Amino acid sequence: IDGYENLNEAFAEQFNELKQADLKVSRAWAIKELFRGFWDHRYAGWAKRHFDKWYAWAIRCRLEPIKEKARMIKNHLPTEVRIMKDGASVLGGERGRSAA
Repeated sequence: IDGYENLNEAFAEQFNELKQADLKVSRAWAIKELFRGFWDHRYAGWAKRHFDKWYAWAIRCRLEPIKEKARMIKNHLPTEVRIMKDGASVLGGERGRSAA
């Protein structure tokens, strides 16, 4: 599934209706999309706050596969936050550093 920012207007409207239907797939998609914002934070503290809100929602969602992944991510969070503090992006590039 593409990210919300890539949806055309007509599909976005249809998706909003689907999201309001409280289906499991729409909740899982919304939880996944919210986590993507974690990588947008420049500072580890803001990323941690974002994660804490996301984790609370993911654990309460009543979707066992999502809860499983949330616990796994939480176990790796100290590494991710350390990497953010160092300025490197986990996704392969570097954030805030010039190439040498």
